Amino acid sequence: MASIQKYETKAGEKWLFKAYTAKNKKTGRKDRVTRRGFDTYEEAVIAASEFEKESVGRSSEMKSENILFKEVYLEWWDIHKKTIKPSTQEQYLSLFKNHVLPVLGKWRIKGITKQDAQKFITDLIATDLVRSTVQNIKIKTAQVFQHAAKMDYVDRNVFEHVVVPRKEEDFFAIEEAEEKRQFWYAHELTEILSIFEKDFPYSTYALFRLLAYAGLRKGEALALKTADIDFKKNGIKVNKTLYFYNHTHTLMKPKTKSSVRFIPLDVGTMDVLRKHLSKVNDMLVEAAENHIELENEGFLFIRNDGRPLRLTMPNDELNKLYVAHPKLPKIKIHGFRHTYASILFAEGKAPKRIQSLLGHKSIQTTMDIYTHIHESWDDNKEKKKEDIFHFI
Repeated sequence: MASIQKYETKAGEKWLFKAYTAKNKKTGRKDRVTRRGFDTYEEAVIAASEFEKESVGRSSEMKSENILFKEVYLEWWDIHKKTIKPSTQEQYLSLFKNHVLPVLGKWRIKGITKQDAQKFITDLIATDLVRSTVQNIKIKTAQVFQHAAKMDYVDRNVFEHVVVPRKEEDFFAIEEAEEKRQFWYAHELTEILSIFEKDFPYSTYALFRLLAYAGLRKGEALALKTADIDFKKNGIKVNKTLYFYNHTHTLMKPKTKSSVRFIPLDVGTMDVLRKHLSKVNDMLVEAAENHIELENEGFLFIRNDGRPLRLTMPNDELNKLYVAHPKLPKIKIHGFRHTYASILFAEGKAPKRIQSLLGHKSIQTTMDIYTHIHESWDDNKEKKKEDIFHFI
Protein backbone atom coordinates (compact mmCIF):
# COMPACT_ATOMS: atom_id res chain seq x y z
CA MET A 1 0.00 0.00 0.00
CA ALA A 2 1.30 3.51 -0.85
CA SER A 3 2.53 5.83 1.89
CA ILE A 4 1.60 9.54 1.82
CA GLN A 5 4.09 12.09 3.16
CA LYS A 6 4.32 15.84 3.51
CA TYR A 7 7.53 17.74 2.67
CA GLU A 8 8.70 21.37 2.60
CA THR A 9 9.75 23.36 -0.47
CA LYS A 10 10.68 27.00 -0.98
CA ALA A 11 7.17 27.52 -2.32
CA GLY A 12 5.63 25.92 0.79
CA GLU A 13 4.14 22.54 1.78
CA LYS A 14 3.78 19.76 -0.80
CA TRP A 15 2.70 16.15 -0.68
CA LEU A 16 4.19 12.96 -2.16
CA PHE A 17 3.46 9.25 -2.23
CA LYS A 18 5.72 6.23 -2.29
CA ALA A 19 4.55 2.93 -3.77
CA TYR A 20 5.83 -0.29 -5.31
CA THR A 21 5.34 -1.36 -8.90
CA ALA A 22 4.50 -4.85 -10.11
CA LYS A 23 7.46 -7.24 -10.19
CA ASN A 24 10.13 -6.27 -12.68
CA LYS A 25 9.99 -8.68 -15.63
CA LYS A 26 13.76 -9.22 -15.64
CA THR A 27 14.76 -8.99 -11.99
CA GLY A 28 11.61 -10.45 -10.44
CA ARG A 29 11.70 -7.67 -7.80
CA LYS A 30 9.25 -4.84 -7.15
CA ASP A 31 10.61 -1.33 -7.90
CA ARG A 32 9.91 1.52 -5.48
CA VAL A 33 8.44 4.67 -7.03
CA THR A 34 8.07 8.18 -5.58
CA ARG A 35 5.75 10.83 -7.00
CA ARG A 36 5.98 14.40 -5.69
CA GLY A 37 4.42 17.83 -6.15
CA PHE A 38 0.84 17.37 -4.95
CA ASP A 39 -0.71 20.48 -3.37
CA THR A 40 -2.99 18.61 -0.98
CA TYR A 41 -3.11 15.32 0.88
CA GLU A 42 -6.26 14.32 -1.00
CA GLU A 43 -4.55 14.81 -4.39
CA ALA A 44 -1.67 12.56 -3.32
CA VAL A 45 -4.09 9.85 -2.11
CA ILE A 46 -6.06 9.89 -5.40
CA ALA A 47 -2.86 9.76 -7.48
CA ALA A 48 -1.48 6.89 -5.39
CA SER A 49 -4.71 4.93 -5.79
CA GLU A 50 -4.71 5.35 -9.57
CA PHE A 51 -1.03 4.36 -9.73
CA GLU A 52 -1.68 1.14 -7.79
CA LYS A 53 -4.66 0.21 -10.00
CA GLU A 54 -2.50 0.63 -13.10
CA SER A 55 0.27 -1.41 -11.49
CA VAL A 56 -2.10 -4.27 -10.68
CA GLY A 57 -3.41 -4.22 -14.24
CA ARG A 58 0.11 -4.36 -15.64
CA SER A 59 0.96 -7.21 -13.26
CA SER A 60 -2.07 -9.23 -14.38
CA GLU A 61 -1.27 -8.56 -18.03
CA MET A 62 2.35 -9.61 -17.54
CA LYS A 63 1.27 -12.82 -15.82
CA SER A 64 -1.10 -13.62 -18.67
CA GLU A 65 1.64 -12.94 -21.21
CA ASN A 66 4.21 -15.13 -19.46
CA ILE A 67 2.15 -17.94 -17.93
CA LEU A 68 3.55 -21.34 -18.86
CA PHE A 69 1.63 -24.26 -20.35
CA LYS A 70 2.41 -26.32 -17.25
CA GLU A 71 0.85 -23.68 -14.98
CA VAL A 72 -2.36 -23.67 -17.00
CA TYR A 73 -2.36 -27.48 -17.15
CA LEU A 74 -2.16 -27.68 -13.33
CA GLU A 75 -4.99 -25.17 -13.04
CA TRP A 76 -7.13 -27.14 -15.52
CA TRP A 77 -6.25 -30.48 -13.92
CA ASP A 78 -7.29 -29.30 -10.44
CA ILE A 79 -10.81 -28.90 -11.85
CA HIS A 80 -10.91 -31.76 -14.37
CA LYS A 81 -9.70 -34.50 -12.01
CA LYS A 82 -12.81 -34.05 -9.89
CA THR A 83 -14.98 -35.15 -12.83
CA ILE A 84 -13.32 -38.51 -13.59
CA LYS A 85 -12.58 -41.79 -11.82
CA PRO A 86 -9.21 -42.31 -10.06
CA SER A 87 -8.29 -45.00 -12.61
CA THR A 88 -8.88 -42.53 -15.45
CA GLN A 89 -6.93 -39.87 -13.55
CA GLU A 90 -3.87 -42.12 -13.56
CA GLN A 91 -4.13 -42.67 -17.31
CA TYR A 92 -4.28 -38.94 -18.05
CA LEU A 93 -1.54 -38.06 -15.56
CA SER A 94 0.69 -40.57 -17.32
CA LEU A 95 -0.07 -39.11 -20.76
CA PHE A 96 0.82 -35.58 -19.67
CA LYS A 97 3.86 -36.59 -17.60
CA ASN A 98 5.42 -38.76 -20.31
CA HIS A 99 4.40 -37.07 -23.56
CA VAL A 100 2.98 -33.55 -23.18
CA LEU A 101 4.79 -31.72 -20.37
CA PRO A 102 8.33 -32.70 -21.48
CA VAL A 103 7.67 -30.82 -24.74
CA LEU A 104 5.15 -28.06 -23.98
CA GLY A 105 5.49 -27.68 -20.21
CA LYS A 106 7.99 -24.79 -20.15
CA TRP A 107 6.59 -22.95 -23.16
CA ARG A 108 4.62 -19.73 -22.68
CA ILE A 109 1.11 -20.85 -23.55
CA LYS A 110 0.38 -17.62 -25.39
CA GLY A 111 3.40 -18.25 -27.61
CA ILE A 112 2.27 -21.69 -28.79
CA THR A 113 1.01 -21.42 -32.36
CA LYS A 114 -1.19 -23.60 -34.54
CA GLN A 115 1.98 -24.70 -36.33
CA ASP A 116 3.57 -25.72 -33.01
CA ALA A 117 0.46 -27.71 -32.08
CA GLN A 118 0.35 -29.56 -35.40
CA LYS A 119 4.08 -30.35 -35.29
CA PHE A 120 3.75 -31.66 -31.73
CA ILE A 121 1.04 -34.14 -32.76
CA THR A 122 2.80 -35.08 -36.03
CA ASP A 123 6.01 -35.83 -34.10
CA LEU A 124 4.09 -38.07 -31.68
CA ILE A 125 2.71 -40.11 -34.59
CA ALA A 126 6.32 -40.85 -35.59
CA THR A 127 6.95 -42.53 -32.22
CA ASP A 128 5.88 -45.99 -31.06
CA LEU A 129 2.58 -44.66 -29.71
CA VAL A 130 -0.53 -46.06 -31.34
CA ARG A 131 -2.70 -43.57 -33.19
CA SER A 132 -5.57 -43.84 -30.70
CA THR A 133 -3.23 -42.77 -27.88
CA VAL A 134 -2.05 -39.77 -29.90
CA GLN A 135 -5.68 -38.86 -30.57
CA ASN A 136 -6.34 -38.98 -26.84
CA ILE A 137 -3.32 -36.74 -26.15
CA LYS A 138 -4.60 -34.26 -28.73
CA ILE A 139 -8.08 -34.20 -27.15
CA LYS A 140 -6.82 -33.67 -23.60
CA THR A 141 -4.26 -31.03 -24.62
CA ALA A 142 -7.02 -29.22 -26.52
CA GLN A 143 -9.03 -29.18 -23.28
CA VAL A 144 -6.15 -27.39 -21.53
CA PHE A 145 -6.18 -24.74 -24.26
CA GLN A 146 -9.95 -24.49 -24.06
CA HIS A 147 -9.55 -23.71 -20.35
CA ALA A 148 -6.82 -21.19 -21.17
CA ALA A 149 -9.17 -19.42 -23.61
CA LYS A 150 -11.93 -19.28 -20.99
CA MET A 151 -9.49 -17.70 -18.53
CA ASP A 152 -8.30 -15.19 -21.18
CA TYR A 153 -4.74 -16.55 -21.11
CA VAL A 154 -4.94 -17.11 -24.87
CA ASP A 155 -7.17 -15.79 -27.63
CA ARG A 156 -8.00 -19.16 -29.20
CA ASN A 157 -7.59 -22.91 -28.86
CA VAL A 158 -4.69 -23.69 -31.22
CA PHE A 159 -5.31 -27.46 -30.90
CA GLU A 160 -8.92 -27.24 -32.07
CA HIS A 161 -8.22 -28.03 -35.73
CA VAL A 162 -5.07 -30.12 -35.35
CA VAL A 163 -5.11 -33.23 -37.53
CA VAL A 164 -3.88 -36.57 -36.20
CA PRO A 165 -2.13 -38.15 -39.22
CA ARG A 166 -2.28 -41.85 -39.91
CA LYS A 167 0.82 -43.94 -39.45
CA GLU A 168 2.64 -44.81 -42.66
CA GLU A 169 2.08 -48.55 -42.23
CA ASP A 170 -1.68 -47.97 -42.27
CA PHE A 171 -1.47 -47.39 -46.02
CA PHE A 172 0.52 -50.47 -47.00
CA ALA A 173 -0.46 -54.11 -47.19
CA ILE A 174 1.75 -56.18 -44.95
CA GLU A 175 2.19 -59.86 -45.67
CA GLU A 176 2.00 -61.70 -42.39
CA ALA A 177 0.23 -64.56 -40.70
CA GLU A 178 -3.47 -64.37 -40.06
CA GLU A 179 -4.53 -61.90 -37.39
CA LYS A 180 -4.02 -63.30 -33.89
CA ARG A 181 -7.32 -64.32 -32.40
CA GLN A 182 -8.36 -63.08 -28.98
CA PHE A 183 -10.32 -66.11 -27.78
CA TRP A 184 -9.94 -69.83 -27.17
CA TYR A 185 -12.06 -72.54 -28.68
CA ALA A 186 -14.09 -74.54 -26.18
CA HIS A 187 -11.71 -77.54 -26.17
CA GLU A 188 -8.75 -75.22 -25.56
CA LEU A 189 -10.56 -73.53 -22.68
CA THR A 190 -11.32 -76.93 -21.17
CA GLU A 191 -7.63 -77.87 -21.39
CA ILE A 192 -6.53 -74.60 -19.76
CA LEU A 193 -8.98 -74.96 -16.88
CA SER A 194 -7.89 -78.58 -16.42
CA ILE A 195 -4.27 -77.43 -16.03
CA PHE A 196 -5.26 -74.76 -13.52
CA GLU A 197 -7.20 -77.35 -11.51
CA LYS A 198 -4.36 -79.89 -11.52
CA ASP A 199 -1.20 -77.75 -11.22
CA PHE A 200 -2.24 -74.55 -9.44
CA PRO A 201 -3.71 -73.64 -6.02
CA TYR A 202 -7.46 -74.32 -5.89
CA SER A 203 -8.20 -70.61 -5.37
CA THR A 204 -6.45 -69.85 -8.67
CA TYR A 205 -8.49 -72.51 -10.44
CA ALA A 206 -11.69 -71.10 -8.93
CA LEU A 207 -10.83 -67.60 -10.14
CA PHE A 208 -10.12 -68.69 -13.72
CA ARG A 209 -13.16 -70.97 -13.79
CA LEU A 210 -15.26 -67.94 -12.86
CA LEU A 211 -13.58 -65.72 -15.47
CA ALA A 212 -14.33 -68.35 -18.10
CA TYR A 213 -17.93 -69.14 -17.15
CA ALA A 214 -19.07 -65.59 -16.25
CA GLY A 215 -17.21 -63.44 -18.78
CA LEU A 216 -16.19 -60.96 -16.06
CA ARG A 217 -13.79 -58.10 -16.36
CA LYS A 218 -10.74 -58.75 -14.17
CA GLY A 219 -11.55 -55.92 -11.75
CA GLU A 220 -15.13 -57.17 -11.43
CA ALA A 221 -14.00 -60.68 -10.51
CA LEU A 222 -11.51 -59.52 -7.88
CA ALA A 223 -14.10 -57.14 -6.36
CA LEU A 224 -16.57 -59.95 -5.68
CA LYS A 225 -17.49 -60.62 -2.08
CA THR A 226 -18.90 -63.82 -0.64
CA ALA A 227 -22.28 -62.08 -0.27
CA ASP A 228 -22.40 -61.64 -4.06
CA ILE A 229 -22.75 -65.38 -4.61
CA ASP A 230 -26.34 -66.56 -4.77
CA PHE A 231 -26.45 -70.32 -4.25
CA LYS A 232 -30.25 -70.37 -4.45
CA LYS A 233 -30.42 -68.78 -7.89
CA ASN A 234 -27.08 -70.26 -9.06
CA GLY A 235 -25.29 -67.07 -10.06
CA ILE A 236 -23.40 -63.98 -8.99
CA LYS A 237 -24.25 -60.29 -8.57
CA VAL A 238 -21.84 -57.89 -10.25
CA ASN A 239 -22.04 -54.33 -8.94
CA LYS A 240 -18.51 -53.05 -8.32
CA THR A 241 -14.91 -53.17 -9.53
CA LEU A 242 -11.61 -53.35 -7.63
CA TYR A 243 -9.06 -50.59 -7.98
CA PHE A 244 -5.77 -49.84 -6.25
CA TYR A 245 -4.87 -46.22 -5.52
CA ASN A 246 -1.60 -45.38 -3.74
CA HIS A 247 -1.17 -49.09 -2.94
CA THR A 248 -4.54 -49.20 -1.17
CA HIS A 249 -7.50 -51.15 -2.51
CA THR A 250 -10.82 -49.46 -3.05
CA LEU A 251 -14.13 -50.45 -4.58
CA MET A 252 -15.54 -48.34 -7.37
CA LYS A 253 -18.81 -48.24 -9.25
CA PRO A 254 -18.70 -50.41 -12.39
CA LYS A 255 -17.88 -49.08 -15.83
CA THR A 256 -21.49 -48.23 -16.71
CA LYS A 257 -24.97 -48.73 -15.21
CA SER A 258 -25.34 -51.66 -17.61
CA SER A 259 -22.38 -53.33 -15.88
CA VAL A 260 -24.57 -53.94 -12.82
CA ARG A 261 -26.02 -57.36 -13.57
CA PHE A 262 -26.78 -60.90 -12.42
CA ILE A 263 -24.90 -63.68 -14.21
CA PRO A 264 -26.28 -67.24 -14.05
CA LEU A 265 -23.71 -70.01 -13.57
CA ASP A 266 -23.67 -73.74 -14.20
CA VAL A 267 -23.85 -76.24 -11.36
CA GLY A 268 -20.20 -77.21 -11.84
CA THR A 269 -18.95 -73.64 -11.33
CA MET A 270 -21.21 -73.18 -8.31
CA ASP A 271 -19.70 -76.34 -6.80
CA VAL A 272 -16.20 -74.96 -7.41
CA LEU A 273 -17.13 -71.71 -5.67
CA ARG A 274 -18.69 -73.62 -2.77
CA LYS A 275 -15.48 -75.63 -2.28
CA HIS A 276 -13.34 -72.49 -2.63
CA LEU A 277 -15.40 -70.70 0.03
CA SER A 278 -14.98 -73.66 2.36
CA LYS A 279 -11.19 -73.43 1.98
CA VAL A 280 -11.25 -69.66 2.59
CA ASN A 281 -13.33 -70.17 5.73
CA ASP A 282 -10.89 -72.86 6.97
CA MET A 283 -8.02 -70.40 6.49
CA LEU A 284 -9.82 -67.69 8.48
CA VAL A 285 -10.70 -70.10 11.28
CA GLU A 286 -7.12 -71.38 11.50
CA ALA A 287 -5.79 -67.80 11.64
CA ALA A 288 -8.21 -66.94 14.44
CA GLU A 289 -7.22 -70.05 16.42
CA ASN A 290 -3.57 -69.04 16.12
CA HIS A 291 -4.35 -65.44 17.10
CA ILE A 292 -3.30 -64.16 13.69
CA GLU A 293 -5.14 -61.04 12.62
CA LEU A 294 -6.26 -61.04 9.02
CA GLU A 295 -8.03 -58.34 7.10
CA ASN A 296 -11.48 -59.75 6.51
CA GLU A 297 -13.73 -57.60 4.37
CA GLY A 298 -15.55 -60.56 2.89
CA PHE A 299 -13.72 -60.67 -0.46
CA LEU A 300 -14.12 -63.89 -2.41
CA PHE A 301 -10.52 -64.07 -3.60
CA ILE A 302 -7.92 -63.08 -1.00
CA ARG A 303 -4.21 -63.15 -0.22
CA ASN A 304 -2.74 -64.91 2.81
CA ASP A 305 -3.23 -61.76 4.93
CA GLY A 306 -6.90 -61.42 3.98
CA ARG A 307 -6.50 -58.53 1.54
CA PRO A 308 -8.00 -58.77 -1.98
CA LEU A 309 -5.73 -60.08 -4.72
CA ARG A 310 -3.52 -57.74 -6.72
CA LEU A 311 -4.92 -56.78 -10.12
CA THR A 312 -1.80 -58.22 -11.77
CA MET A 313 -2.19 -61.61 -10.07
CA PRO A 314 -4.39 -63.20 -12.80
CA ASN A 315 -1.93 -62.03 -15.48
CA ASP A 316 1.02 -63.48 -13.53
CA GLU A 317 -0.69 -66.86 -13.07
CA LEU A 318 -1.69 -67.07 -16.74
CA ASN A 319 1.92 -66.34 -17.75
CA LYS A 320 3.11 -69.18 -15.47
CA LEU A 321 0.73 -71.50 -17.32
CA TYR A 322 2.12 -70.38 -20.69
CA VAL A 323 5.70 -70.98 -19.55
CA ALA A 324 4.80 -74.52 -18.46
CA HIS A 325 2.75 -75.18 -21.61
CA PRO A 326 4.34 -73.19 -24.48
CA LYS A 327 2.20 -74.81 -27.18
CA LEU A 328 -1.04 -73.30 -25.87
CA PRO A 329 -2.37 -70.24 -27.76
CA LYS A 330 -1.09 -67.22 -25.81
CA ILE A 331 -4.09 -64.96 -25.33
CA LYS A 332 -4.34 -62.11 -22.81
CA ILE A 333 -6.42 -62.27 -19.65
CA HIS A 334 -9.25 -60.35 -21.34
CA GLY A 335 -9.43 -63.30 -23.71
CA PHE A 336 -11.54 -65.16 -21.14
CA ARG A 337 -14.23 -62.52 -21.62
CA HIS A 338 -13.97 -62.76 -25.42
CA THR A 339 -14.06 -66.54 -25.17
CA TYR A 340 -17.26 -66.34 -23.12
CA ALA A 341 -18.78 -64.12 -25.81
CA SER A 342 -17.55 -66.30 -28.68
CA ILE A 343 -19.08 -69.48 -27.22
CA LEU A 344 -22.38 -67.72 -26.52
CA PHE A 345 -22.52 -66.51 -30.14
CA ALA A 346 -21.55 -69.96 -31.44
CA GLU A 347 -24.37 -71.51 -29.39
CA GLY A 348 -26.84 -69.11 -30.99
CA LYS A 349 -27.72 -66.99 -27.96
CA ALA A 350 -29.59 -63.77 -28.74
CA PRO A 351 -27.30 -60.69 -29.13
CA LYS A 352 -29.38 -58.66 -26.64
CA ARG A 353 -28.99 -61.46 -24.07
CA ILE A 354 -25.22 -61.53 -24.65
CA GLN A 355 -25.12 -57.73 -24.29
CA SER A 356 -26.84 -58.03 -20.93
CA LEU A 357 -24.51 -60.79 -19.70
CA LEU A 358 -21.39 -58.85 -20.73
CA GLY A 359 -22.70 -55.62 -19.20
CA HIS A 360 -22.33 -53.57 -22.38
CA LYS A 361 -24.06 -50.23 -22.53
CA SER A 362 -24.47 -50.42 -26.30
CA ILE A 363 -25.51 -53.36 -28.46
CA GLN A 364 -23.00 -52.03 -31.00
CA THR A 365 -20.13 -52.87 -28.64
CA THR A 366 -21.43 -56.44 -28.43
CA MET A 367 -21.81 -56.73 -32.20
CA ASP A 368 -18.33 -55.30 -32.77
CA ILE A 369 -16.95 -58.16 -30.65
CA TYR A 370 -19.05 -60.61 -32.66
CA THR A 371 -17.68 -59.23 -35.93
CA HIS A 372 -14.09 -59.46 -34.67
CA ILE A 373 -14.62 -63.03 -33.45
CA HIS A 374 -16.39 -64.08 -36.65
CA GLU A 375 -13.42 -62.92 -38.74
CA SER A 376 -11.09 -65.28 -36.81
CA TRP A 377 -13.51 -68.17 -36.18
CA ASP A 378 -12.84 -71.53 -37.83
CA ASP A 379 -15.65 -74.10 -37.52
CA ASN A 380 -13.16 -76.89 -38.19
CA LYS A 381 -11.24 -76.05 -35.01
CA GLU A 382 -14.26 -76.10 -32.71
CA LYS A 383 -14.47 -79.59 -31.20
CA LYS A 384 -17.11 -79.22 -28.50
CA LYS A 385 -19.98 -81.68 -28.74
CA GLU A 386 -22.63 -79.96 -26.61
CA ASP A 387 -23.56 -76.47 -25.48
CA ILE A 388 -21.51 -75.26 -22.53
CA PHE A 389 -23.99 -72.52 -21.66
CA HIS A 390 -27.16 -74.63 -22.03
CA PHE A 391 -28.45 -73.12 -18.76
CA ILE A 392 -28.57 -69.59 -20.22
